[in-house]
Amino acid sequence: MMRGPAKTAVAIRKSDGEIVLDVKENKSFLAKWKLNKIPILRGFLSFFVSMYTGVKYTMYSAEFMDIEEEEETESKFDRFLTKVFGDKVMDVLMWVSVILALVLGIALFMLLPTVLAGALKSLFTNETFIQFPQFIVNVFSNTVVLNLIESVTRMVIFLLYMYAVSHMQEMKRVFAYHGAEHKSIACYEAGEELTVENVRKHTRLHPRCGTSFLLIVMVVSILFFSFLTWDNVVTRLVVRLALLPVVAGVSYEVIKFAGRNKSCVARWLTKPGLALQRLTTQEPDDSQIEVALEALKAVLPQVGEDDKW
Repeated sequence: MMRGPAKTAVAIRKSDGEIVLDVKENKSFLAKWKLNKIPILRGFLSFFVSMYTGVKYTMYSAEFMDIEEEEETESKFDRFLTKVFGDKVMDVLMWVSVILALVLGIALFMLLPTVLAGALKSLFTNETFIQFPQFIVNVFSNTVVLNLIESVTRMVIFLLYMYAVSHMQEMKRVFAYHGAEHKSIACYEAGEELTVENVRKHTRLHPRCGTSFLLIVMVVSILFFSFLTWDNVVTRLVVRLALLPVVAGVSYEVIKFAGRNKSCVARWLTKPGLALQRLTTQEPDDSQIEVALEALKAVLPQVGEDDKW
């Protein structure tokens, strides 16, 4: 999938080798209401739009899978959804998928580390059946120590999750297409002719990537939430959720700056995300590059159009 200044395209290779291309004009409410001009807010809203678009095209691509079934029967639940939502049932399912993914991400990468750190504080500072020495009680009562434990726990969970996903056999092919997208864009940005041979020699790592964005979100959240106290874990969780839009918005601005700026600061900001992309991208084969090029060529700006991505 490629998203250009004016159009979004998805290219899918069918089992018979044919490449199917679907191209649509970008009609985002962000541009309509000029919300894409407001820093921070545009980042948070773009995050939701990107998740929705990703789920939408994932479900679209699934329609081209060759599944051999003798007879596909509609379940009672399917009939209920169709009756309630009618032609909008797929849109409803996509938004539900986006919300569930967001809830899972918040629970796993934000709330769980906070709960674990809070549990350690409670274990070592409250009077239990084990009486810990005073210096241990003082250590686990310290806000800096608790923030450090929470931050390390969050990063470990995130990296283990990414490592596990990258080693799933089904995901390796997906990540190879991810690499093909990056290499194709790198070829375009280098001003070279968009051919498989030219694309093949470029890097599969790109600074303006969703993987880099996720890592930046982690780092920004650590910086933001390190100023919160540990007087009450529940209050801390509520404040975290309230600040999530700000964290996403600031992270978007950071990744946007890093992707378009060539300064040493920008290069330093992109290095962790580029390193993480070694997990979320794989080297593609020529057939995958061909698919990526079909999608890229369909969204390239025409003469006179804005070429800012």
